[in-house]
Amino acid sequence: MNAQVKMVEQLLAETDVRVNGQNPWDIHVRNERLYSRLLKDGSLGLGEYYMEGWWDCSRTLLAWNDRFQESWSRLAEKFDRRFKRMWEYYLLACAGAFRARHIQVWQIVMTKVGAEQPACRCS
Repeated sequence: MNAQVKMVEQLLAETDVRVNGQNPWDIHVRNERLYSRLLKDGSLGLGEYYMEGWWDCSRTLLAWNDRFQESWSRLAEKFDRRFKRMWEYYLLACAGAFRARHIQVWQIVMTKVGAEQPACRCS
């Protein structure tokens, strides 16, 4: 394992995120260049490289659906079948769309006029 991979894995491990781990919140790396560019570009790079398909998060939505299904017997007292079907559709459709790269997540940073803008590439 090279030093860059080890460093990124150590940094992520501090937040209980593993590279190619089994937890739904773990990231799955599809391009090994992620490590060097992530160290160079930081969190902004993490978002950009997600957009480029270098890592994936669709498993998170699948895990949320699993937890929703496991909890349904308790939730059924408060919500009807239509509510259940809508959430199943939402979670599974989003997971599929992320996996197919048809939707993305964006983060927008806004600052007050005259305030110092955080470090980012767009202004």
